[in-house]
Amino acid sequence: MTQTGAGPPLLRDRTFTFEQSQQGGELLLHKNVLLGNVEQRLTYGVEAVWTESEQMRDGAQTAAVLPDVFPVRDFPKTQTRQLAAYVQEEISFADGAWLIAPGVRVDSHRLDPPPDAIFVADNAGVATTGIDTGSVSPKLSIIFSLNERISVFTQYAPGFRAPPYNDVNIGFTNVAFGYTAISNPDLKPEASNG
Repeated sequence: MTQTGAGPPLLRDRTFTFEQSQQGGELLLHKNVLLGNVEQRLTYGVEAVWTESEQMRDGAQTAAVLPDVFPVRDFPKTQTRQLAAYVQEEISFADGAWLIAPGVRVDSHRLDPPPDAIFVADNAGVATTGIDTGSVSPKLSIIFSLNERISVFTQYAPGFRAPPYNDVNIGFTNVAFGYTAISNPDLKPEASNG
């Protein structure tokens, strides 16, 4: 309940919801091979994750809840699909003193934001943007064991991160404080080299 100076108090009911469901799976396999004095361990697998994200603000008041006309969505309902396949080989030789581990990972990321009537009503003229992107990331590790307790290693591994759904598609304006969150449909994936 909110009191506004003179007159009867205003009754206000506000509800903000955020729901996210995620389903996925991973298959991881290993295979050991011995060729002479070279021991090899092959690791390979696939990952799949499906995510659905939904947010809504709703409310009622004995007078209008300006400037919002409820219900509203600050971003559209979004489905995200992430798929990955990877393989890595560990090659051990010289009685285990050296370990070389080359590998590669392939990622696919798809974002599907079908606008519904609530998002469109509150964000007239705002187009939603889907993303379909991916990456191939090679990796190489080299380890040299000086003794049973001390090892020296080096590794090169690039990284990949797809743009978040709520940065690519958002529609939110706060009239009272004079700001708008603007979506960026041209966001590119983040890449790193480590």
